[in-house]
Amino acid sequence: MIASRRYLPSIPSLLALEAVDRLGSASAAAEDLNLTQGAISRQLQVLEGQLGVQLIIRDRHRLRLTQAAQDYTARGPRRALLSLASASLKLRANPLGGSLNLAILPAFGMHWLAPRLARFAQSASRGYRQPVNTSAPRSISPIRPLMRRFTMGGRIGRAWITCC
Repeated sequence: MIASRRYLPSIPSLLALEAVDRLGSASAAAEDLNLTQGAISRQLQVLEGQLGVQLIIRDRHRLRLTQAAQDYTARGPRRALLSLASASLKLRANPLGGSLNLAILPAFGMHWLAPRLARFAQSASRGYRQPVNTSAPRSISPIRPLMRRFTMGGRIGRAWITCC
C-alpha cells in the first residue's frame, strides 16, 4: 500500500522541481511546462511546505536548488515521473496489453505483412490493437527449415519457436 496521501507531493510541484533541476532556471522550467515563472515559484513553495525542507535558494531574481533538493530529485521524483509517463504512454498506445514480436526479413514485412496488418487489426475479434515489433534476421537460412513444416516461426533469444 502506498503512503498516506498527505505525504505524497503533488505532481505539478514535482514537475516544477524536476524541470528546474534539469534546466537550471525557473524561466526555462516555466517555458518547458508552459507556466509562468511565478507559477513555478509557487509550486516550489508548496513542495517546500509539504516536505518541510528548504529546496530553493533565492538569490535576487534567481532560483537555485539546494543540494538536498538535487539529491531528492535524482533519487525519487525524476524516476517516478518517467515511470508514470512511460506507463501512461503504453496504456494509451496499447489499451488491451500484450504485443506481437516478429523476426522477419524487411522485404517480407514491407511488401506482404504491412499491407495486411491494418485489415487484420480491424477484423480480429476482441479488438486487437497491439503493437507489432519487428526485427530482421541476418539471413533467411535459419527460417528455411521452419517454412517447410509450419505456417509461422519466430525466435525468443536464440531459440526458434514454431506454431501452426
